[in-house]
Amino acid sequence: MKNLIFIFSMLLLVTATFGQDLVVENVSPKMRKFKGVQEIENFGYYCFVQDEKSKKGFKLFNLDIWDHDLNEIGKGKIELEKKSIAIDAVYNGKNFLAVFYDSKKDNVRAISFDQKGEIVAEKLMDGIKTKFMMMEDMVPSYYAAGSEGFYGIVPDKQKKFGFTITRYDNNLKEIWSTEFFPPKGLQVVMDAKSTDDKLVVLKYAKASKMTKRTAVDLTAFDSKTGKEMWTYDLSTGDRTYLPSEMDVNEKGNVAVAGMYFDGDKVKGLKSDGIFFTHIDGSGGKIAATSQPWKGKLQDFLKGAKNSLTMGKPKVVFEEMVYDPASGDYKLVGELFTIGTAGKVMSMLGGNSDAETKVTIEDIVVFTFSADADLTDFYSVDKARSHIYVPASYAGGLKIAMYLKSTGSLPFKFVGKDEEGNAMAYYIDFLKQGEDGSLTSAKLAGFNAGKMGVGMLNLNQSTAGNAMVKYLPLTKKAANKDEGSDIEFDSKRSIIAATKSKPGFILISELTKKTGDLRLFLEEVN
Repeated sequence: MKNLIFIFSMLLLVTATFGQDLVVENVSPKMRKFKGVQEIENFGYYCFVQDEKSKKGFKLFNLDIWDHDLNEIGKGKIELEKKSIAIDAVYNGKNFLAVFYDSKKDNVRAISFDQKGEIVAEKLMDGIKTKFMMMEDMVPSYYAAGSEGFYGIVPDKQKKFGFTITRYDNNLKEIWSTEFFPPKGLQVVMDAKSTDDKLVVLKYAKASKMTKRTAVDLTAFDSKTGKEMWTYDLSTGDRTYLPSEMDVNEKGNVAVAGMYFDGDKVKGLKSDGIFFTHIDGSGGKIAATSQPWKGKLQDFLKGAKNSLTMGKPKVVFEEMVYDPASGDYKLVGELFTIGTAGKVMSMLGGNSDAETKVTIEDIVVFTFSADADLTDFYSVDKARSHIYVPASYAGGLKIAMYLKSTGSLPFKFVGKDEEGNAMAYYIDFLKQGEDGSLTSAKLAGFNAGKMGVGMLNLNQSTAGNAMVKYLPLTKKAANKDEGSDIEFDSKRSIIAATKSKPGFILISELTKKTGDLRLFLEEVN
């Protein structure tokens, strides 16, 4: 699933202060996840939230739009029945789209807004029997179709589980629609990317909900007609591929990457390596590679000060950076391991709501040429942190996508500094040396001095030399107290970082006890 899924609620009242910061008060105590605000390239930010001050039996949702200096540009409101929940939001360069699901009435409601927050159009789809199947994460998702509309991918159950893809204009008028409902088993969309001429969908199929055997492929659709242009099969029979990141570059070429498992089943605790596949705009293979954890990957680490020590870890790729000058792709991700105790206990107890602890390890960066040659690989120390996932996801095909959709992974985004370098930003726990230098604290919350932001220079880092800076987070930018250096407490605060204008990042701090959300800009150069 893409990284713009909104399953949080927070805002009641916004009190604007200065051009560089603002305070959001009376945050909803019912909020489950906080992902921060979303950046709009060359425009500003937006934040779609739920207002607790709603009349009985209803929910009031707010859309707030700011420029890059946090000056308010627009505000929108919509009131829906109590069983409605926000499931997605997207901006296409011209309009915003907010999407809701009503579990009582089984309907999906899409509402478009202009850049001032005024409602443009509304679309209601009745009879959606999704019921949010947790095992397969079958949640409706929406994507931009250029600046002139949106794509909606809505899972549903007819005789079997499948989905419908629909293209809309900005007034939510249907342009075309196509259905995928298999004769047996189920089909699920993992991710999608769009260009001016096509929509590329990454999907998988299973013969039944419980099987670990899967078939994964990419399908491209003509953006004007909805007709299938091509399908590229990632399933080989001797290996099972678990993609977690894809990209469509300026040439229309498609790249997809993830981890793989030897054999025709997904294994629970370990992967066997990573894969990278490069496809041209017509669906033909340019190049593909599979790299086991032993061998060439380990060769890059010999003699380098890297932290990768595990034999067969798992990895979730979170961003793919394409360099048009060289044609190279840089894949940025995080290693993770899955705890066994929670999974075993949940199986014995038969509790489908039980959770398994997932430990998030180091940052990893792979560089591939256009011909799928692995030219560089390194890892970077980062404090370990933990995320709890539904137990049924622990050994499943979709765990990597699920981790991305929660918004709680330490990695946040790739942006650019004022010199134009590609920078990977991630939340970390830091400790300070006697010389004043900052390094990762290894274990989150244990002997950690401050919570901060790690800034990895992707343009200047190699297997032998990872260029990392650390920014300690303080509240001084929000409260205008230059002498303040208050440490963040992860048990009482939730921190998010958002891409901003060059040389800055936007920090969001949600304080659970007071219900305040502080947004402020931090200079990173």
